[in-house]
Amino acid sequence: MIRIVETHPSAEVRILPRDAAAYPDEDFTILRFAQPDLVDFAYQESKVKLITVPRSQDEFASYEESWEAQLAATLSREESLQYLKEWASRCATPAR
Repeated sequence: MIRIVETHPSAEVRILPRDAAAYPDEDFTILRFAQPDLVDFAYQESKVKLITVPRSQDEFASYEESWEAQLAATLSREESLQYLKEWASRCATPAR
């Protein structure tokens, strides 16, 4: 992950601390497309169903709000990269 973030400026890894105020209570994905003929949408999946919510539906805004709250609680891109480097260093050092 470190190498990808360092070599690809558009790649981003953000660490959400365990004690974050906006810890995710559900898993979902928002897909946004640059092509105008593709519709942005959010989706959630479980063992028994898949929920898809296109941008045109009112519920889509709740997914965006949840995402923004979670993103605000994460470490910055630079802080997250430093966090990963520190953990990689700890894992590479043999215990004494």
